[in-house]
Amino acid sequence: LKPSYIKEAREKKGLSIYDVASRLRLNPSIIKNIEEGVDLTGVYASYEISYKKSIYKLLGIKIHKSKKKFITWIMASNTNDFIFYNIF
Repeated sequence: LKPSYIKEAREKKGLSIYDVASRLRLNPSIIKNIEEGVDLTGVYASYEISYKKSIYKLLGIKIHKSKKKFITWIMASNTNDFIFYNIF
């Protein structure tokens, strides 16, 4: 998902970065960095996927995994090799 979609969805809902940050109890700089496509660093990097999922949920953005990736994961798991895909 392109970071610009997050900003567009936020603006369509009439929310500021501070509104989103307040509702999710996050630092506004985290929201801003995610919208700009900047990778989070330090302790925040561990939570980046969770932050994004929370933002998507708040803004009504739905992410659909492709069936091809799901099938590939199942095949890989049968050989005891686990493959994780970045769906963002």
